[in-house]
Amino acid sequence: MTKIADRVQFGIPEKLKGKYEEKLFQFSKIIEEIEKIPDNGDSFKPAKGRDKGHRPTGGENSHNQWAWKCNISHEGNRPRDGECLNSREQEKLRGKTVAIKDSIAVAGVPMTCGNSSLKDFVPSSDAVVVSRILAAGATIVGKAVCENMSHSQFSQTGFLGPTLNPYDKSRTSGGSSSGNAVALALREVEMGVGTDNGCSVRVPAALCGCVGLKPTFGLVPVEGVGPSMRATNHFGPMASNVEDCALLLDVISGPDMFSNPTSVAFTKPNSYLDEINLGVNKIKAGVIKEGFLYEDENTKNVSETVLKTIDQLKNQGMQLEEISIPELIEAKSLYYLLSMLEIAHVFENNGQPYAGRQATMIDLKRAFKDLKVDANLPQNTQIAMIASKLFAERISTENIFEKAMNRSKVLSEKIENLLAKYDVFILPTTPYVAPKLPQENENYIEAHVPMNVNCCLFNLTGHPAISVNCGFVQPQEGDDKRTDMPVGMQIVSRYMQESKVLRVAKTVEELVGRRTVFINQEK
Repeated sequence: MTKIADRVQFGIPEKLKGKYEEKLFQFSKIIEEIEKIPDNGDSFKPAKGRDKGHRPTGGENSHNQWAWKCNISHEGNRPRDGECLNSREQEKLRGKTVAIKDSIAVAGVPMTCGNSSLKDFVPSSDAVVVSRILAAGATIVGKAVCENMSHSQFSQTGFLGPTLNPYDKSRTSGGSSSGNAVALALREVEMGVGTDNGCSVRVPAALCGCVGLKPTFGLVPVEGVGPSMRATNHFGPMASNVEDCALLLDVISGPDMFSNPTSVAFTKPNSYLDEINLGVNKIKAGVIKEGFLYEDENTKNVSETVLKTIDQLKNQGMQLEEISIPELIEAKSLYYLLSMLEIAHVFENNGQPYAGRQATMIDLKRAFKDLKVDANLPQNTQIAMIASKLFAERISTENIFEKAMNRSKVLSEKIENLLAKYDVFILPTTPYVAPKLPQENENYIEAHVPMNVNCCLFNLTGHPAISVNCGFVQPQEGDDKRTDMPVGMQIVSRYMQESKVLRVAKTVEELVGRRTVFINQEK
């Protein structure tokens, strides 16, 4: 005690040392009591006899979309304590099949987070969203492949190998919720839950032609997730159509009374399906011109496809106005800075995020410590960790993190104020269709294009944003057998206005139609 006090220059008065020792002894007894508490508590335990499933191979996993297959139904899987669904949400998902991203905990089923060191890790508790999904009557049919530690916009960093685009196996399916998007496009599952730290729901949805929604920050609890950046992370519903996306949001959204008790102040609609078929007549949209600034042949085709759909929306009565938000471009740098610092912190602390009021996956923390997960991290994560060390003094003395967070708050206020004038913003989800996967041994960092540049702003600000398919184009590069590839439209609205983005997305879906995926097996 005295040595530590001297080191931090407390200088304990001699006459008070006995009192200090007494208080410290009491503190040690408290620690002893807490040591006896089970890691996750009795209320976190899943039903006995849950199907453990298997790792799929061959034809069962044609595009490497599945990390694990299982069959876990609502039968015998009661909600966690404090997670009982209200009457309007019970049975909503009966008969529906759901894929869970492999960075979200399903008790008794392996959770690798795309990292080979965790291939045998099995969480002991369900994430909150998993408990809600089972309570609503759905069946979880598997864990969908994700990028290594969910830290890539492409689909080749996971230790099980690249996840292949359902339209062209030579192309990326996006990331990091890649497996979900592919399984949905192939109609192997009806719904999925992904995570969106930096566009990881919307990018794969755009590149695979399905629907992916990043909800308002805090609307869906993020407890039970692997390593993530809590400042920007969202859980989001994914589906093959807008209606199922809304239905899943009904179930997984709602107050997280422990991590975010103030979320109870937000009022959910009776159902996100209530307004979905109202159309877009008199809806006022701001078309963000900075989302269309990329001018090579590939980006030109994407922009033209989105603009063509916008014209169709105008014919349906939508009011349109081009607007400028230059911060859309700035946001990517801010996002990269914040994610670099937070992901470095996560791995320096055995997979745990910045401190906050949240439940912690203690079993995952122990796995990180025991397995040396950082030995198998993807290149971009390694760069982030090196950068955080290399520039540590500069970041600290110049208050870089604090400035970036404060700037994010300014951006949030600006976007919310702008959205007071418009019902929604519209822009392409990605400036490109799915690019080619890097060749074997190619440095994928240099090979990549900025797929998430139109999305990062809304991770920083926390506004709801959806990607819905708005057409198909032929990519300019590739062989003579080029396949039409999906184009995503991104729709953004004010906080807690998910009903509006779903309503516009539903109209887009009706105008464009849904195409059954064509699988070119030769590719």
